[in-house]
Amino acid sequence: MELARRNKAVDGTPVLVDPNGGVDVMILRYLRGDAFRKLAATSQDRYLQSLRLWLNFLTRIDERWDSADFETLAAFKEWRITDNRNSRRVREGSWSADKAALTHFYRHIGIDPDHRRALGIEDIARLEDRRGDAVDDLLRDGLSPGGQNVSNVRWLTPAAYAQWRNMGLRGFSLDNLPRGGLGLQFEDRNHAFADGMYGSGCRRREWASLLTLELPHPEAGRRYNRLTLGQKVAKGERTYRKVLIERQDLRRIHTYIEDGSRRESVARGQRSGAYDRVAGRIDVLDFRPASRQVKTGDRTWVSLDLCTIEDRQRMFIQGPDGWEPLWVWLGADGEPLTLKRWNSIFNEASARMARTLAKAGVAADGLWCTPHMLRHSFAFKWFCFFESTYHLRLQHLTDDERRDYRAQFGDTWFLIATLLRHSDPNTTRRYYLAPFQEVHIDAMLALIDPDEREVLTERLSAVAEHDPRVHAALDLVRPGREGMNA
Repeated sequence: MELARRNKAVDGTPVLVDPNGGVDVMILRYLRGDAFRKLAATSQDRYLQSLRLWLNFLTRIDERWDSADFETLAAFKEWRITDNRNSRRVREGSWSADKAALTHFYRHIGIDPDHRRALGIEDIARLEDRRGDAVDDLLRDGLSPGGQNVSNVRWLTPAAYAQWRNMGLRGFSLDNLPRGGLGLQFEDRNHAFADGMYGSGCRRREWASLLTLELPHPEAGRRYNRLTLGQKVAKGERTYRKVLIERQDLRRIHTYIEDGSRRESVARGQRSGAYDRVAGRIDVLDFRPASRQVKTGDRTWVSLDLCTIEDRQRMFIQGPDGWEPLWVWLGADGEPLTLKRWNSIFNEASARMARTLAKAGVAADGLWCTPHMLRHSFAFKWFCFFESTYHLRLQHLTDDERRDYRAQFGDTWFLIATLLRHSDPNTTRRYYLAPFQEVHIDAMLALIDPDEREVLTERLSAVAEHDPRVHAALDLVRPGREGMNA
C-alpha cells in the first residue's frame, strides 16, 4: 500500500495490460498523472477507450506507441473510419474523440524531445515551447475528419422539437393528444429534462447533474430565473456558471420533484434499502445558498463548486420519510440516472416517434433528437431572435452607427457565444450555427414582420427549407383533417 501511495495510485486508477500480461510504466504514469486525473470522469472513460484501441491497433501491426509516426496515425484513422476489415467502423465524430485522446496522451506522456527524435516521432508530439500545438497541427493535417464540423451536427426548429417531445418523449398521438392507457413511465421527468435543456442551452453533463438544492424557486413577474451550475460540472469553467431558465421550465421541474414521479422513485429507493447501501454516502445536514456550501455528516462545510459528478450522486438529505438523493433526475429504482442513460432515453423516444409515424402511414425522413442537439437548437433559436431584434431596433440607424453599436454591445455571434459559454465565438459560428454560413442572412431579413415571434418562426423555417441538417416540423395533415399543432 505504501508503494502504491508513493506512485499516486488511487482506487479506480485504470491499468492497461498488454497481450503478454505486461504493463508499460510510462503509460501507467500517464494514467496516474495529474493531467489525466484532472479530466472529467466522462472524458477519462472516453480517452481511455481511444487509447486502448490505439495500443491494440499498434500491437496488431507490431508497432510501439513511442515509435509510431504520421503514416501510422493515418492508417489508424483509415482503419477506424473506412477499412472494410473493421466491422466496428465509426463516424467522423468518434474519430474526433480519438484524435483528442491521442493529442492529450502525446502531450502529457513525458517523452524527452531528444528521445522522440531518436525514435522518429518528433512529428507526433513537438512539445518544447509550443504547449502541444504541433500535436494539433499534425492531427489536423490530413487526419481531421473531413466535414465533421457540419455533417454530423443537427438542429431542430421549435415546432419540430415540440413534435419530437410530444410524440417521442410523452407518447402523444399523431393528433397531439395523450393516448389513453399508454402510461409512459416518467413522462413528467423526461418532459422537464428536455424542455429545461432546450430552454437553457446547458450541456448534458451540466443539466443531468443538477441537485435539488441548486434549483431556485420561480420568481413572480420574472420570465427567466438564474440557475447556478457547479464549477466541477460546468465544462471548462474556472468558477461556477450562471444560466437563465424560463419560469415555466423551472415550475415543471419543481412539479416533477414535489408532486410527480420522483416522489414514487424516492419511496422505492427507501423501501428497498438502496440508499443505505450507497458506498461513501455524503449526508447533507445544512445548506448556505449565498455561498453554495453544504454541511456534511462530519460537520464540515463543503462548496458545491468543488463537488464532482460522482460526489453529487452520493449526496443525500433527510426527507419526511428518510434519507433521499439530492440528485434531481432519478430512475425507477430511485437511484440517480447516469449521463449515458439520457442518451438511451432520447434514442427510445426517437424510435417511439418513428413507430407512431409508420403506423399512421406518414412518409417522413425521420425526426430524431439527441441531448446535444438541444444545445445546438438553443443556439439556433436565439441567433434568429437576436438577428430579428437587431434589425427591428437598429433599422433607423446608418451602417456606421450599427457597426458602432455592435462594437460596444457585441454582435450576434458574441451574444450566442456568451450564452453558450464559448471562449471563442468562432466555435459558435463554425459548429453550432453552420446553417447561417450557407443561407444568406439578407434573405431572412426580408421576412421582417412587426410581430417578433412570427418573424422568429418564419426565419427558422426559412433556414430549415434550405438546409437538410435542420429538422423542421413534419406535415402531419391527414385526409379530411387538420394537421397537428405543436
